[in-house]
Amino acid sequence: MFCSKCGRELEPTEKFCAYCGEPCTEEAQAELNKAYKASTDKNTSATVGFILSFFIPLAGLILAGFGLKKAKELGGKGKGLSIAAIIISIIGWALNFWLLSMGA
Repeated sequence: MFCSKCGRELEPTEKFCAYCGEPCTEEAQAELNKAYKASTDKNTSATVGFILSFFIPLAGLILAGFGLKKAKELGGKGKGLSIAAIIISIIGWALNFWLLSMGA
């Protein structure tokens, strides 16, 4: 068996060419694609929820909830940001209610 990219001879058990790194099997290509996708996935809901939690607590809380759910799918990406957004949103709500009760 030979590498399709560089032409070097491959051992039958190799998944990747030791010389150029080219995937040798469809399995190896699938693993490479999965790793690339996992490294580029972002948790936008967590980020937007965190930002909105400072200005519009309800919207921040909702998006942070979605971000927390998506973090489970992404292997934990954005989990901390989502939790921080939830806490900030709750504090924002409490502060709003306290300020409104002081003015009444």
